[in-house]
Amino acid sequence: MTLQACAPAEFSLTYGSTLAACTTHPSPILPWPGTLENKPVFTTGLEEPFRELYRCMLEAKGDCSKATACWVLDGDAGTCNFSRGITNGSCSGNTLSGCTLDRQRFQVSCDDYQATCTDLNFFGSFNICAAQKCPAVPTCRGNQAEVCSGSAVVLWDCSRTGLTCQVSEDGGVGCGVGEKTCNPSAGRRCDGNVVVACEGLGFEARTDCSKSPTLRRCVEGECVATGTECTPVSAPTCEGSAVTFCQDGYLTKIDCPGAGFGDCDAGACLPKR
Repeated sequence: MTLQACAPAEFSLTYGSTLAACTTHPSPILPWPGTLENKPVFTTGLEEPFRELYRCMLEAKGDCSKATACWVLDGDAGTCNFSRGITNGSCSGNTLSGCTLDRQRFQVSCDDYQATCTDLNFFGSFNICAAQKCPAVPTCRGNQAEVCSGSAVVLWDCSRTGLTCQVSEDGGVGCGVGEKTCNPSAGRRCDGNVVVACEGLGFEARTDCSKSPTLRRCVEGECVATGTECTPVSAPTCEGSAVTFCQDGYLTKIDCPGAGFGDCDAGACLPKR
């Protein structure tokens, strides 16, 4: 069943025209459809109500009268006049309700999902069934960071971006790198050929210059070229059929035909004819 068939305005191609595409395609905007991957980067609290909505639409098997009734998970279905869309619902007590772009009434009791109806501020302001209101002191839930957004808590899964949930010395919570705490005002330094810096949350970040194909030496807290024959901005040149360029501060020459290319022209190996 295509979502556009029964809710053409609410489910545009932005989310994918089919139910499967809508529930798995990532979207930067919360809490719109498209944030319901099995392991999302952000969890808002609306995931379970949306899953129930999608299950209901699947069970409608293309019957749009049944599908449009799925919008009301609590209360009576029906049409409405102020079609502001599912991202513009309002809270009344602990109930989230409003009018879809297709003029269908939607309503959900946040109590049914152990959630709280409150506002979320993320690329705009929305009312949602939030996992909880923002606590006085956000913290880490395993590797998920509690991020206050408006009055709601959004859970940010740091592992999805290869980071770790961290609490800084001043109580800030977020996703960061490193384990050792540091002073952000201390500046950058070198530990051998490793750049040691203090990133925003007050945790030490280490970058090994030697593992880079160029700029493989650390000097005064920066990765710099090892050699002094040339600079990284030196333009490549041709010497006959060979190209000469700057690699980590050393002039490096490669024979273009020997590397499987054609002749050298304007500082580049041409495709072999």
